[in-house]
Amino acid sequence: MEANASLSATDAQQKVTPEVVHWSYRLFLGRMPESAEIVDLYVRDCPTIDDVVHVLLKSRGFRLKRLYESGISAVVPEDNQFVLTELDDGMRFWINMKDRYVSHAIHMNDYEGTETEFVRSTVRPGMRVLDIGGNLGWFTVLMAKLVGPTGSVTSFEPRTDLFHYLSRTVIENRPHWVKLHNRLLGDAVGEVELDWAKDGVNPGSTQLHVARSSPDDFCYQKIGMNVLGHEVTGKIDCIKIDVEGAEKVVLSGARRILRGCLETASV
Repeated sequence: MEANASLSATDAQQKVTPEVVHWSYRLFLGRMPESAEIVDLYVRDCPTIDDVVHVLLKSRGFRLKRLYESGISAVVPEDNQFVLTELDDGMRFWINMKDRYVSHAIHMNDYEGTETEFVRSTVRPGMRVLDIGGNLGWFTVLMAKLVGPTGSVTSFEPRTDLFHYLSRTVIENRPHWVKLHNRLLGDAVGEVELDWAKDGVNPGSTQLHVARSSPDDFCYQKIGMNVLGHEVTGKIDCIKIDVEGAEKVVLSGARRILRGCLETASV
């Protein structure tokens, strides 16, 4: 109720507009409204901003978000539920409250500590860097912050659903020097199939498709594959790569880049 109390009496009685609904969703639920129809319902049925706030504070989505922020990772929604979280240093990320690993670690500002410290100590302003296996964008955003506008970050994420939220995360942080590619990198050009567990609790478990003993428990996606040398040219200063055991395949297709210009690799 503290957030409600922060509204002045005058503000709370203002007329509800679509913009008010959008910003109220972001403030209390950490995400955008489900649809334009939902926005219209709020505008129609809530006479004042105070009414919008009251409805959102009573919602299941707000209760789940508060539990998640309290570190109660055992309390997770049954379905994917993406929210926007902002860390103490100002970096923003779209995370999935169903994800007990990547998203929860990002929210706690404690994702892959050893690798993060290596990147912080290695990447410098003006560098051209690659993030192969962008996932939800932790290293993409971090490296963008480190290289600054005089550098560049090129990030590759093959899963279409993760790429959507990676893109939204980059938009939230506004580094215009980041380029994103919904592409799989490998040692040849063609099409392959990815799979990952349907339970959705760890988006970092995506792999090249192999025969499964319980195939109905997995999601599948076909994606175009390219070699790194066809995607990137020029000098590269640092590569971060995390592709669930397929690193050798990616690096096999990156011989020209590695031979010609690489200084540092974090694998």
